[in-house]
Amino acid sequence: NVLLVTIVAIVPCIFISIYMPMTFVGFIINVCACVLLALLSVLLVGCSKDERAQLAEAVIKRFSAK
Repeated sequence: NVLLVTIVAIVPCIFISIYMPMTFVGFIINVCACVLLALLSVLLVGCSKDERAQLAEAVIKRFSAK
């Protein structure tokens, strides 16, 4: 699972960094995209259905407790 999550997260980040201009804005976009892709790959590829359900329940509980 770890290898698959890593590949799913890194490959798009490499393409983004190749085609994104090397400016400050490009750097910020690249970092944000890579963090988002890493989180999504862990959530969608690395977690089981039960783990995703537990996470969703915890997030809903955290933000609805106000």
